[in-house]
Amino acid sequence: MHSSFFDERIRMYRYYFKLANLVIQINAPFVIEKFYEMEIYRIEYAEKINAQYTIEMFPENWKIEGKLLFDDRKSKIYETKETIQRYFFWSVHTEKKYVMLSYSKKDFSLFKIYLQKEYKDELLREFHISGMLAMELVFIINQGFQLHASVINWKDKGILFSAP
Repeated sequence: MHSSFFDERIRMYRYYFKLANLVIQINAPFVIEKFYEMEIYRIEYAEKINAQYTIEMFPENWKIEGKLLFDDRKSKIYETKETIQRYFFWSVHTEKKYVMLSYSKKDFSLFKIYLQKEYKDELLREFHISGMLAMELVFIINQGFQLHASVINWKDKGILFSAP
């Protein structure tokens, strides 16, 4: 298992992952024990970072604001003057427990993930961090794309199978 290291300058634990020649860094103010399906992509360290995510706790009096762009009851996307904010809800029956991914409209390589302090442990058990990363943006900015497919190895080449 790869270790994390605590960066005293920013008071965060750093984690690195390499996916399709893209390196992402996740900074967290606490140790994250398990990254589920992302664990196989974890690396010790990287100099060049394509996307950086910082996990923080919501400020005390946080409230959802901005123009609503999307709502499928499991998540909502809001636009503010400076950012796009995507909220992930635990349940379609309540909007009291949620996580938010925020990114600047000017820089699609810096992201923030905000957690509700009182639900942090529950979040890390039930929510997979990878589901909150908006990796499609990182791939698009770096001339890539995300494909949900099965792969087989044939004559040292990969063949992908995907449904419409």
